[in-house]
Amino acid sequence: MSYMVSEAKESYLAVEKQIKEYPSIFKTLRNIIEKRNIEYIITVGRGSSDNVCLYGKYMFETLLGLPTASASPSVISLYRSQLKLTNALVIGVSQSGQSSDICNYLEYARKNGAITISFLNNIDSPLGKISDFVVPVFAGLEKAVAATKSFISSASALAYFTFYLQKNKLFFEYFKKLPDELYNISSKPVDIDFINCLKNVEDVLVLGRGYGLFIAYEAALKLKETCQIHSEGYSAAEVLHGPIAILKPELPFVIMCQNDASISSIIDVAKKIKEVKSKCYLISPEKYSLDVITDNLIVLNKSIHPMLDPLLIIQYFYLLVSDIAKLRGLNPDKPDYIFKVTSTI
Repeated sequence: MSYMVSEAKESYLAVEKQIKEYPSIFKTLRNIIEKRNIEYIITVGRGSSDNVCLYGKYMFETLLGLPTASASPSVISLYRSQLKLTNALVIGVSQSGQSSDICNYLEYARKNGAITISFLNNIDSPLGKISDFVVPVFAGLEKAVAATKSFISSASALAYFTFYLQKNKLFFEYFKKLPDELYNISSKPVDIDFINCLKNVEDVLVLGRGYGLFIAYEAALKLKETCQIHSEGYSAAEVLHGPIAILKPELPFVIMCQNDASISSIIDVAKKIKEVKSKCYLISPEKYSLDVITDNLIVLNKSIHPMLDPLLIIQYFYLLVSDIAKLRGLNPDKPDYIFKVTSTI
């Protein structure tokens, strides 16, 4: 078993600890935020962490009503721009907490009046030391270069944070189900047809929308990192504005699906893909009658809530990716040219 698989399967342990520890961690933080006139949120991350930030954006905007944007760290680290951040909540997300440009952005934001929070796996990192508040995601040690459990635990941390700020008791009840369902997904057999389909391909498009868009980006990134497959993540809406033109028979599409307002656009795109006989894999928590619009439906048979189901999907996808990499003669734990900590200055 690869480290990538074993670590992905440990994700439930981090979420269990979050449920235990976060109420006391977030209590003071919520009181401080409520006393400030926060008008918007800025997220800062690179790679998988930036994909987590996209998840946070959907959470913050739909549940808290706070406009949220992903920062361009180079604006501060390279171009030395002056930003007005007095009424901002600036959130950094990082596994290592060592990316220099993310540290520079958080430090600048803190000095210029923003509230800064870092969600970190390594809380004793440089990013943790310059942030107003540090939230551990409790992923623990990761030996594989490609992040798995730190990705899932960072995303679940942002979800819990949003639910806590909103004071929605019902969402907490859904969240409490997450560790058990992550654990159960770990024992689901990998889809052999999917693995065999992708073992020899060169190009893949991965689609999602809404709360599931961030895992489409993450899945595409993992296919690049560990399998050396050219893959791109797109919104199921955005793909219609140009990328749909590359549809051709046998081009693999992977579509991540959750049962909410986004599902109708997912169905529309899947129908177009099926018309030209492209290879379409749709991964969904439940069947939802989706088998009629795709020949290749991967059903997890696990669902918590549309906001949390994407975490189950991406954990299962990590198990698939590890096997695909091995079939392509690659080591999923040590991709070529990639390092756990990356300097971007």
